[in-house]
Amino acid sequence: MTKKVLQFLADGNEEVGTLISANVLSRGGYEVTVAAVGLNDSRWAVGSKGQKTVPTTTIEMLAETAHSFDIILVPGGVVASRYLASRQDVLEIVRRHYDAGKLSTFLCAGPYVAKAAGIHIGKKLTSNPFVEADFVKDYNYQQDRVVVDGNMVTSLQALPFVYLYSRGPGTAFEFSFAILELDYGKGSEKIEKMKPGMVLPPSI
Repeated sequence: MTKKVLQFLADGNEEVGTLISANVLSRGGYEVTVAAVGLNDSRWAVGSKGQKTVPTTTIEMLAETAHSFDIILVPGGVVASRYLASRQDVLEIVRRHYDAGKLSTFLCAGPYVAKAAGIHIGKKLTSNPFVEADFVKDYNYQQDRVVVDGNMVTSLQALPFVYLYSRGPGTAFEFSFAILELDYGKGSEKIEKMKPGMVLPPSI
């Protein structure tokens, strides 16, 4: 069965992390839904560097189906992440997803959403180094480029519950492949077949 990913999209998102993560997961065979949250222009989100990204749906349209996603992906960008962290509808989806033991992933400044939702407190997490001070008190903060802990990934550890975190846009490929490795396995044929056509650095 195809894994379904829900990526939140707000104005002020960090474009590199937003687009690379969605693209790599799509290449990996996942169905990625990009949900607009409170955009100033309903046609697109304006990123932190002015680039426009077109969503596939809105958070309002997912009110009855948000529980069906296998993975939640919160991209970075301080403005976007703080805005998403202020939205009760986003926080409710994130809490329910986390409590169900599903994969929750946060890129760059995305952990603002995890903190606002009150999830994973006291456990391992990373973030963009410029916002590190906002997380060191409430989390077991790590300075690794990508961290997997339980059921959360911040930009990792293949357990029944996985949380994935990443430090910033430069880690977007590592972050995305870490998600795929949780599903397909590190060095799997599926992943290795993807890499040549993407001409990735040897370290990934």
